[in-house]
Amino acid sequence: MEIHEVDKILINSLIDSGVRPSVVMRNLADKAGGLHKVVLEKIRFEEDQVDYISTHTFPVIHGILGEIKTQATQTYTSAVYEVFCKELAYESEHIVTRLEEDLYHVDGPTSTYWLNDFVNKGSAYIVLYNKLEQIMCCCCTKLESIGIPCQHMFAVMKYEGLVEIPRGCILRRWTIKAKAHLVDSDDKTDLDSNEDERAAAGRFVFLSSLSNQLCS
Repeated sequence: MEIHEVDKILINSLIDSGVRPSVVMRNLADKAGGLHKVVLEKIRFEEDQVDYISTHTFPVIHGILGEIKTQATQTYTSAVYEVFCKELAYESEHIVTRLEEDLYHVDGPTSTYWLNDFVNKGSAYIVLYNKLEQIMCCCCTKLESIGIPCQHMFAVMKYEGLVEIPRGCILRRWTIKAKAHLVDSDDKTDLDSNEDERAAAGRFVFLSSLSNQLCS
């Protein structure tokens, strides 16, 4: 335990006055423990405040894809929403230059989008979208890396005029409900877990298909 200069002076004066050193050190330890408790309570209070703000308040919405951003405010925590908006801000740098429909895809009708980058000339990206399963995959794999849709997916959402984020693009661990303990029963927990597993499996199949297209 670190003892400051003022405490040293107080300790020496108490010992000189006849107080036993063990009593002095015990009182000093009690004082430090009390301060430690106050600091922990302050940290917990600040964490609870952040959780409350994330659950009950929504950021101001402006700009493109307003409906998508509105849904995001009600889905993600405030911190994740900020990252979401930063990624969404880059969607205007991409344009869909080619679209192919595969009506007989093994997982249902699937659209493949080719996008060009206005800023980094020569860069191209491919996004797959299964409307039936509500799954999107991009060759940049940002969704798999950081857990939110990438700018290329946002460009496709804008191209398709979507007003909701495809459910396969929402990972439960980054949502408000992940920490709010809003699950009502074990059955509901199992259902959410199964949905996450199905989404992950669907993205794996899509990424495999995407890798085949990139190699062809």
